[in-house]
Amino acid sequence: MESSRCKAFLAAAECGSLTKAAERLNYTASGVSQLISAMESDFG
Repeated sequence: MESSRCKAFLAAAECGSLTKAAERLNYTASGVSQLISAMESDFG
């Protein structure tokens, strides 16, 4: 699992939204969503 996926997940959990997490990480909201989706796929 990539650390960027973990960072995106934690930021979304802490911020309460994908948009705020994206702003914190300097990503797009869709990019954060894709990282979290990839993490979900890793865990099945």
